[in-house]
Amino acid sequence: WEAYKLEHPDPAQGLVLATAHPAKFADVVMKAIGSAPPLPDRLAAYLKREKLSLPISSAYDDFKEFLLVH
Repeated sequence: WEAYKLEHPDPAQGLVLATAHPAKFADVVMKAIGSAPPLPDRLAAYLKREKLSLPISSAYDDFKEFLLVH
C-alpha cells in the first residue's frame, strides 16, 4: 500500500487482501484436495514454541490496564 501511494499520490480508496499459508489450515486443505500442504520451516518452528496465555478480565478497564502494563 505504501509503495502504491508513492506512485499514485491522488487520494484513493482501496481494498487490501491477504491470504494465510495453506499449511495453517491443513485439515481443510486435506479435505479439499486429499493431501496436506508442506509445512514451511518457519511455521514449524513457531508451532514448537511454548504457548503463553494470561487470563484477563473482559471488563474494559481491566483490559485497558492490561494493555498499558504489557
